[in-house]
Amino acid sequence: MFIKDSELIKIKIYYIKKNHKYIAYTEDEFKKKKNEEKKKEYSELNLKLLPLGFGLYNELQDKGMIDDGGGNKSFNFKVFRENKLRSIIKEWDAYSDNGNIVPINSSVISHLSPDIADAILRQYDIETSVSEKEQNF
Repeated sequence: MFIKDSELIKIKIYYIKKNHKYIAYTEDEFKKKKNEEKKKEYSELNLKLLPLGFGLYNELQDKGMIDDGGGNKSFNFKVFRENKLRSIIKEWDAYSDNGNIVPINSSVISHLSPDIADAILRQYDIETSVSEKEQNF
């Protein structure tokens, strides 16, 4: 009934760099890939993410409201997603080229490949959403 910030959600994504872009998959998407040899070329990113409680959810919703300058507000889903990503990542095993763990901060998050950021959010949503199977009793 109450979300505990100490119970971090563990997820894993898989990615590969192709030229100047990254291709990333959620754990479920990656498991469905058939070519085992190609799978070996992918790197794994393990993350621990903060569960989204009601307070944080509302805070992120508020931050996603954008004023057009004329007093009209609208919801900006891109801003919501970026703030969500910045808020939920608490630990990861991302390493820099010199072998040091990459710190988690707004600047680093804003430099993530869009495909990697999207895969993190997709896997997070899978882990935190109630499936139809779980709803049926």
